[in-house]
Amino acid sequence: MSFLPIRRGYSFDKDEQSKLTQAKKLEKNKIVSLMQTSFTHCKQCGNEVEIDEQFRKLKKATCSHCDKMVGLPTKAREKVVINQVNYDVIIEKVQSLVSKVNGAKVEFDDKRIVWHVTYGGKIIPVSILELSSANLFLLTSHGEGCLFIILDKDKNGSIINDSNSFQFIDFSTLLDSAASIKESIVKLATTFNQNYSIELETRFGKILSEMRKDADFEAWAKRFFEGMKANYNELVNFLNYLLLHQNTILNTKTILLGGPGTSDFLVIDLRQYLHDGLKPEKFGEAKKFLATRFDVNHYGKALVHSLEEDTLFIVSTNDIQKEVWGKLHDMKVKVGYYKHVLLDRDLILILINSLKLQNLLS
Repeated sequence: MSFLPIRRGYSFDKDEQSKLTQAKKLEKNKIVSLMQTSFTHCKQCGNEVEIDEQFRKLKKATCSHCDKMVGLPTKAREKVVINQVNYDVIIEKVQSLVSKVNGAKVEFDDKRIVWHVTYGGKIIPVSILELSSANLFLLTSHGEGCLFIILDKDKNGSIINDSNSFQFIDFSTLLDSAASIKESIVKLATTFNQNYSIELETRFGKILSEMRKDADFEAWAKRFFEGMKANYNELVNFLNYLLLHQNTILNTKTILLGGPGTSDFLVIDLRQYLHDGLKPEKFGEAKKFLATRFDVNHYGKALVHSLEEDTLFIVSTNDIQKEVWGKLHDMKVKVGYYKHVLLDRDLILILINSLKLQNLLS
């Protein structure tokens, strides 16, 4: 069965009954809100023209594509639009389902929207492909031993193939069959060894736990940057890999923002972000923070000392205040490139793996 993409702005003709049924079910579960619009087509170019109040009043409108006049039709076509997606409800639903898996221990990482499900002696990361910060799992282990819940297969299905399809489950499947998530977890636990990204996280966490002061992390970060310089060809290869997959979710870092006046997501082009920030001449000047949380105060103080030059931050945590990511993006929009780049724990581990610097975790 082809599932309806759960994506704000997605639309379909009202007479597509299968899609309408699915959309109504999502609306009933408070996952989406729907709206209906009327439209016609320009006879000159075929462009879709929405019939709004002004169009109805004047009985005509100008096609935005070819500038030809379009008359009000006797009978308009209707379409249904996903006007809003309630991501909080989606997260709550997944939380409810994974917590009910018998024999499993579940820990929720709310900074990355990732569930660590311990089952059969293995930790299985469960993430929502479009919401979670899941690039660590995708880029360090090709997602092996992970379960990805997918909202929009139309947009992100290109990374699914015959050999990994059982690691992906459509969110709508979970609505139809709550037992399907346990079936997937059991299969993953019996098919794969421990996910490699979990091993990287564990080793890095142990090193960080032994650090007592900022100078300890600064010394480690110095070794990290020296390793990147020595393995710069590997960095180039990794950036080329991201370029090859630039139009897929592999080349993104997703930050869930939300809140009044903001977009739902900040989606960072990972290749451009790392390309702009990882300049060897800047490694020695990088701002290093051993912290459990990095907020706008840390960010602001660091920029004062950098005299507004291009700045590279390396931070020991994934707990980054959302407004910091927003400021990084706003500066990029202003100057045309990522002037300030922050490496959080996930990005550090991705680089360690991709540049073959695992000796730094010994």
